Amino acid sequence: MPGTDGGAHPEALARLGGGPEATADQVVSAMVCESDNAAAGWLRARLGDEALREAAASGGWEDVDLPSYAGAAARFVLPDRAPPGASRAELSSVDAVLGRQVADDPAFRADVQRRYADSAARDPERFVADQQRWTGTTAAATPVQVAGLYRAIATGGVPGADVAQRQLTHQGPIPRLGTVGFKSGSFLNVLTFGSFLRRDDGSLGYAVVLGRDLPVLPLTTTQARGQQGMALDALRSPAGFDRPLCVA
Repeated sequence: MPGTDGGAHPEALARLGGGPEATADQVVSAMVCESDNAAAGWLRARLGDEALREAAASGGWEDVDLPSYAGAAARFVLPDRAPPGASRAELSSVDAVLGRQVADDPAFRADVQRRYADSAARDPERFVADQQRWTGTTAAATPVQVAGLYRAIATGGVPGADVAQRQLTHQGPIPRLGTVGFKSGSFLNVLTFGSFLRRDDGSLGYAVVLGRDLPVLPLTTTQARGQQGMALDALRSPAGFDRPLCVA
């Protein structure tokens, strides 16, 4: 949805040529490389929730909390669409319905986009405060769940692991480190980062960072670089591994 993704979707379209002929593999690359939420939404609709749950479970991630960013963004500007005191499971269902409406109804999509932009322009401080509360209602996972899935992908323990490895390692080998497969993402006060490292000697390491209720400043993009660097340093050397242990 324009105005809600930091320009990720236009960037993905520009890289892929902007036409309607993109393959499913290219849509996956847009989800991974540009963090294009529209790509993630399209893949969920194309594959179906049951297939995604089965894929997650094959890597040991049971009861995965499937996100719908478009639906969650619509719920942010239309809070009355969710029942008071709704559980995360109930909110997930609301988000899924709203996400499909955003995809299928151009008038509704335009209305959500307008409300979102108006909310940000009318009272920026309240918009930020509302966003901070809203992020606490979005999809979540545990480090064990995320690390387990990355381990299954890196070791070939799930169907399609070769495809996932290729997409996640799109940056290629990194000198003196190895080949990193990773995906990260953020909201205003939320950071997520999952990765595996295939070292030059063939050994594997895994790092996951999941942060919520983070300070608004510095921006999460700045915080992400530091957290990701610390996580990868822990995989690269004993000294790097000691750093997060000291912080903990």
